[in-house]
Amino acid sequence: MRNRSSLLCCWYLTVYAIFALLNADDVAGESTLSPEPVPSFAVTRMSQSPTIDGSIDPAEWREAIAVSGVADQSTDMSKPLLPRPTTFYLGWDPEHLYFAARTYVKPGYKPNVSVGRSQGLAYVWDSGLELNWHPMGANVPAGNKANAYKWFLNALGFIGDTSRLALGQQFKSWNPQFVIEARLTEPGTAPNGGRWWEMELSASPQDFELDGPHRAGDQWRMMLGINHFPVWMQARIPCRGPYLDPYGYNVMTLVDQTPAVQMTMDSLQNLATDGTAALTISAFNPTDAPIALSIGVNIADVLHSTEILTVPPSESTEFRLDEQLPETVTEGRASVEVTQGDKQLFWYSVPFQVGAYPDMLSPTAPPDTTTFTFETRFNPVRSWLLIKGDTYYLEKSAQAVALHYRVMPVDASELVAAGRITQIAEYYLQDVLQLPTLAPGQYLVEATMELADGSIRGPMSGQFEKKNEAVEFAHWWNTEHGDIKRVLPPYTALKRQENTVSSLGREYQLNALGLPQHMTSGDEPISAGPARVVVVRNGSEEIVELGTPQFTETTDWRVRFTGTAEGAGLAFTASGWVEQDGLVYLELSYEPVDGKSVIIDALRLEYPLSETDADGLLCIGPGNNYSSRTTMLLPKGQTGQLWSTLDTGINGSGMTVGSFYPTVWIGSERRGFLWWADNDKGWVQDNAVPAHEAVRRDDAIVLINHIVAKPVELHSSRTLALSYIATPFKPLVEGWRMTQSTEDGTFHQPFRAVRTDSKTGRKVFQNPGGGLLHVNWIHPESRYPQEWEALWHQQRTEGFAGWAAADSSAHKLQWRDPYAARAYGFTHMSFQIYGYGRKTLEDHLYDYFGAEWEPDTWHKTYTDYAMYLFASAFNRGGVRSTYWDLTFPILFDDPLTGLAYRLPDGRVQSGYHGWNLRRFNMRLYAMQADAGLVPGGNGFHSTNAYVPVAMPWTDAVLDGERNWDLDSSPLDWVDNMPIERMRSMSIPHSWGVAICWMANMDSEDKAKRDTAKRVQAQWVWMHDSWRNPYIPQLPIMPEPVLDWGVNDAETTYHPYWRNPFVSSADPDLLVSLWHLPDRVMLGLFNYSKDKAIDTNIEIDLAALGLDPKHVFARPLWVDAAGEAKFDADAGMLRVRDLPGHRLLLIGLAAPTGSELERAAQALPPRMSGNLPPSITDFGLVDPATKHFEPGQAPGLKWENSAIEVAMWQLPDRVMLAVKNLDTEAAQDAAIHIDLDALDLTPQLPWQEFVGLRDLWQTESDSPPASLDYHKRIVTIEDLAPHAMKLIGIRRY
Repeated sequence: MRNRSSLLCCWYLTVYAIFALLNADDVAGESTLSPEPVPSFAVTRMSQSPTIDGSIDPAEWREAIAVSGVADQSTDMSKPLLPRPTTFYLGWDPEHLYFAARTYVKPGYKPNVSVGRSQGLAYVWDSGLELNWHPMGANVPAGNKANAYKWFLNALGFIGDTSRLALGQQFKSWNPQFVIEARLTEPGTAPNGGRWWEMELSASPQDFELDGPHRAGDQWRMMLGINHFPVWMQARIPCRGPYLDPYGYNVMTLVDQTPAVQMTMDSLQNLATDGTAALTISAFNPTDAPIALSIGVNIADVLHSTEILTVPPSESTEFRLDEQLPETVTEGRASVEVTQGDKQLFWYSVPFQVGAYPDMLSPTAPPDTTTFTFETRFNPVRSWLLIKGDTYYLEKSAQAVALHYRVMPVDASELVAAGRITQIAEYYLQDVLQLPTLAPGQYLVEATMELADGSIRGPMSGQFEKKNEAVEFAHWWNTEHGDIKRVLPPYTALKRQENTVSSLGREYQLNALGLPQHMTSGDEPISAGPARVVVVRNGSEEIVELGTPQFTETTDWRVRFTGTAEGAGLAFTASGWVEQDGLVYLELSYEPVDGKSVIIDALRLEYPLSETDADGLLCIGPGNNYSSRTTMLLPKGQTGQLWSTLDTGINGSGMTVGSFYPTVWIGSERRGFLWWADNDKGWVQDNAVPAHEAVRRDDAIVLINHIVAKPVELHSSRTLALSYIATPFKPLVEGWRMTQSTEDGTFHQPFRAVRTDSKTGRKVFQNPGGGLLHVNWIHPESRYPQEWEALWHQQRTEGFAGWAAADSSAHKLQWRDPYAARAYGFTHMSFQIYGYGRKTLEDHLYDYFGAEWEPDTWHKTYTDYAMYLFASAFNRGGVRSTYWDLTFPILFDDPLTGLAYRLPDGRVQSGYHGWNLRRFNMRLYAMQADAGLVPGGNGFHSTNAYVPVAMPWTDAVLDGERNWDLDSSPLDWVDNMPIERMRSMSIPHSWGVAICWMANMDSEDKAKRDTAKRVQAQWVWMHDSWRNPYIPQLPIMPEPVLDWGVNDAETTYHPYWRNPFVSSADPDLLVSLWHLPDRVMLGLFNYSKDKAIDTNIEIDLAALGLDPKHVFARPLWVDAAGEAKFDADAGMLRVRDLPGHRLLLIGLAAPTGSELERAAQALPPRMSGNLPPSITDFGLVDPATKHFEPGQAPGLKWENSAIEVAMWQLPDRVMLAVKNLDTEAAQDAAIHIDLDALDLTPQLPWQEFVGLRDLWQTESDSPPASLDYHKRIVTIEDLAPHAMKLIGIRRY
């Protein structure tokens, strides 16, 4: 990863193009040579297609290249060879790539397939392959040159997470139609009684979106990876770089009439087990003349072998090595090179370590033929019981016929339930039983599995307990901590007039079913027409007539409604609500009229949206940091379909059937429409019809939900749930650019890994695996709840283990940096919203409620318990902020949680927990508000996958986490986060929520890392994101920009794509503008990476309220190079030498001459009427500025008679002119300043802060002034004789 590979060699082929084996970066024309080249291979053309049947026939594959020996994955090829034999095969013809893989399976083990038991659902948890292929040949279309293709292929032969990677973005709309077969060979067909897992694949050029046949000379970068088999392990043929970045992968060059080289290492006595160098190198000669190959093998510079292999025409010849290393050699590097003359055909290199990863081949207990994999779990909140038998792990899965079960009290014989399950889906015999209300006590579940031959496996058994929850958990059960039944600022009371509901700048006119008749945001329309219900019946469309709803409840915080409609033989009923954040939630049922069955072809919901602000579209699904998503700008002028969830990706949706995604947003940074649903229950999905699509028709952008996607006969009612909300959710709060952000300040210490158990004396936090594990408890580090209150008090008032008390930290920092005052230590708590440990050490609660709570469902009882814990954290523990990692749209596939459901064929359709996350964060916000912690008290970490339905109740979202290997990729941050990604997803104004950024950029060159992070900062500044703790090079707004006023409440942001005040002849020069009442700031960014920009910008000064006769330009910030000079006569800014992907920040203001003269004349005489730029920037040319001569300034006192102080004052700032009257001795000044009288104390404690800085001084080396806020003293030390210092103090 960190070093670049060298040019290995090149030669000419008689008929075809020059064949050059290059590493990834050299292929791209990139830079330096690597001391350890990445393995590279010549891939031979096959004259006959192999039969794709899952059985690797050596005769069929002899014309293919083969390479064995995978290593534990590392970005720099530093980790060693695995002991488990694995071989990959690759060949080609003009219309196909042929690929096969084989790996050893030890006796008694069956490859684990935990998630991908249907086509399209294979994922990283399954044993199987993980592949990323980047075509670079002549058949790659011009627009696809950057595309790479990544997918999983599991042990069942199913693929999943099919992703097109382009310029750092991941698109899961790639849907290849590979031909794949896989199998397990019989026991004993592999060494030591094991067997082989084998798979074969055939791919067409169309599968990789190529526009012509393969040809000799074409090159591919390929990652050949294999996961697990049997223990967790991601391994691959050694290559460089991370899993989503192909620039350091193995280079495969297609060749013809060239020997096919195969290196296999099938022995279990190998370099990773006992130090045996055991390998076979064979070559097939496809030509009609003998060939001679040179083979070079080097094992740890101890074993060297150089052989000449002569291969007759149309035959194969092999070379074998089987030699034990000396006992003293336990690690090193093995390499194999095969050349034909000066042509290198095969290069392989891998580190090894004798005895590495022994668990891979350790013995497995033989399978028990009397048992089966059985699971039973009880959800006590719903009284649901899961009965589940897994047939996959039977030696012959097809033998399973039925699962018999019975449920009874442990101490009684009467049955609670009994039955027989015969439906097998995804290898499971399972059902979720609705049990009657149970008395408290212990219950027994027994099950047997019936096989086709009449034999019975089992019985298997399990137990569960039913408690009286209201008694046993009375201290938190059904508590109402976090009261949301009231208006929570910044939201305002809902207002309703007839069928229109208003919510904080947005209006919804509802129809009978709760769908939007009309919507506005900021008094401008979002809708282009009323939402419609369209039914297709007998080939004809019918639009259901919709009246108005009935309102059943109207309060300040929630309005409830119901309604009915009828049409196309269907009766519709709806009920729902609008809450204070503007979310409209509804449950919609449809059924045949009069109870008669009805056949319909389709049913869809349509939402016509105004084109004016339908700029971008965002669709997000599963995958976390690597989510399946669409971030696009809708094409202007194109009619018909613009997008569908099939474009986002049917495999990427994670659905068993269909392409349902939970959220779609269409809009701009000004306004938009957000749709969310947790699941598609009540829908009728079809793989060929998208769940959602966007079309342009009748001058509108229409978002469509295809509720019924194929003909269906309805006999009974079906119910679905959905929600929508107008954006932005709320205004960005005053001062947000400097105070609203989030970070994971306390995953571990001081809340974890610092205390010992009061009873055992051992560390409370134990991780047997070593190191620190992310843990999540919402209480102090003690296993005993009776200790928690005392520990909360200690953490708030005293501190612990070297960590300052929470109150002390806040007291020290809040006045000057309210964000930092609660980002670390005992003032801040970091959690994962999903996974990585339980939220409490009261394990008995999770053991009991696990089916309802885990993994982090955030159902009501779970939230009740969390709120009970947070009540102590906020009110008695001094905690002032929370951070939630992994806040993604998470798919739940367990029906027992109530978030997934079973399809008619028995398979499970997964669902999300977005509505639960919203309610949890709403209650958390209410609790923080009661504790005086809003705004800024709660943040999400949601790289590439926001949960927008919950975002009305957070203050900041952290985006951008991904590992970027700067040494193996030529791409920088801007390449990876292009305009369409930023505009459609990550503009704070789109949501009313601050967006902040991180990225894990890796390089051995610190200067390269720093430069890359600075580029990142400049790009996100252009999108109005300023507080970025994970960009330490530029973590906050630069001081000149802050002084210019960009953080002020009056600032209006005009992004580069909607900036009416400037025009440039160069489209690569992007210009964002921040407009203040009397000045502006321009952000000038060169979007062209490879060329500097010289251009002119025309500025409409009159529209900005700037008098052309008085305008001046001031550079506020510049990075590496570039300048901008203002030509007042032409009203033009001349930009010169601005490097690619770099930013200039330029301030423009137009104070009148009299204002400048007045300000200059008010300065101390020794400044000779010269007005320093720092004073202008600080705003003291404002006509409202008051000047106080020495000794006349209110709110100032000092005792040193050798010091005099004058003051200039505006409502939120002062400038002090401090002069040493002594002409011989330096003096210290301690000036008592009444910040309250001068209106300089923060009135909004989490949004405002006080800053002090030196604006001008006579002595350049004078120590900076300081402010003791709590003592109200400004201190200047060692002020030189007769020297003067101008000090600015401001409430920002």
